[in-house]
Amino acid sequence: EMAEYAVERFQAVGIPAWRNPSSMTVVFPHPPQPVLNKWQIAVEGDDAHIITMPHVRREQIDQLVADIIKADIIKADIEAASQVEAAQ
Repeated sequence: EMAEYAVERFQAVGIPAWRNPSSMTVVFPHPPQPVLNKWQIAVEGDDAHIITMPHVRREQIDQLVADIIKADIIKADIEAASQVEAAQ
């Protein structure tokens, strides 16, 4: 099932994700804005979710996870650079 695959992929890279039993909805932490700009992701507060409808493929889940990782790395690099500038 695709929702189970999505939870496994998120968790494999350290992103806490969950779903209710037999649910197609996968909940995970609010991703960075570039990810929201690219993907149709519902967000409420600190949480986001996707619905793994029958047309969703493993490749799409893999790309979403990769985009979140990439955006998190860029965000961390920007924050680190800001801290270095502030310390100077």
